[in-house]
Amino acid sequence: MEQCLIRPEILYQTIFETTSFAILIIEKDGTILAKNNVAKGLLGLTEADMDITYNWLDFIIEKDRARLLQNNITSLGTIASKYNNKDIDKNTFNLIDKKGNLRVIHLNLAVVPGTQDIVISALDITQIKQSEQNLKESYDKLHRLLGSTISALCGAIKQKDSYTAEHQKKVASLACAIAKEMHLPEEQIEGIKVAGMLHDIGKISIPSGILNKPGKLSENEFSLVKEHVQIGNEIVKPIDFPWPVATIILQHHERINGSGYPNGLTGEDLLIESKIIAVADTIDAMLSHRPYRPAKDINEAVMEITRQKDILYDGNVVNASLKLLM
Repeated sequence: MEQCLIRPEILYQTIFETTSFAILIIEKDGTILAKNNVAKGLLGLTEADMDITYNWLDFIIEKDRARLLQNNITSLGTIASKYNNKDIDKNTFNLIDKKGNLRVIHLNLAVVPGTQDIVISALDITQIKQSEQNLKESYDKLHRLLGSTISALCGAIKQKDSYTAEHQKKVASLACAIAKEMHLPEEQIEGIKVAGMLHDIGKISIPSGILNKPGKLSENEFSLVKEHVQIGNEIVKPIDFPWPVATIILQHHERINGSGYPNGLTGEDLLIESKIIAVADTIDAMLSHRPYRPAKDINEAVMEITRQKDILYDGNVVNASLKLLM
């Protein structure tokens, strides 16, 4: 009988001391009655502090202390090992240990049955939170760097030909609107925006006299113009975009029936992003004034993409475009 009584006590004591969670048993007012070794480390207690009675709430920073006390201790969240993102936000608190270090912890609290004592299970997620912050800062820095790269490239083409620079902005805007109408994911739309802003970057290598020629281009001149997709692809390819920007640039003059250039690809071989840029590019080109022809009205643009639906242009893209234009 003595062994039957002792074994559960030994079992619970072993669990108490070997778990990776900081465990404290406190009175309702916050006074700490017992703590395991992990909890001692979490609170920054030394051997000299072992005989001192501490209040758990004194370690919690003031703004979090008020939030903690507002909650019913029996419903603060799920078991720490099963928390989800929402629980992390709700049950995450900041404490300052005895050495002055700020720590971020995730808590689970429960009342000891038959008493008013409380068991606290705390997981130190300071390093996780720091890693998240570092990752966010790295992402923000990368995003700014990509933005600066795009601006620099757009600035270069603007110096070469202001029409092309303005055309790229309009195509990017229209392509994003089409993509949203098609309910594409935000991440994919962001890539379409970048590709639209840069889709004609290859024209930087084409002589201005050809780009702005008032008359019809010769066969050789048109062949030179068509090279802009490959040149643009080569310019952008070394940039490690998180989207297939270089491929979209290369494909934006391809047509789903294989009549486009440079590789005569058909619908199944083309990215949806390329198909969207192709339609947006066509619409804006028709609505813009050029030295060799006046701008066409929106009805003509609507008639053109409708006539070429499922021939040159993807049907779903055309349908989304028509909803925006009509």
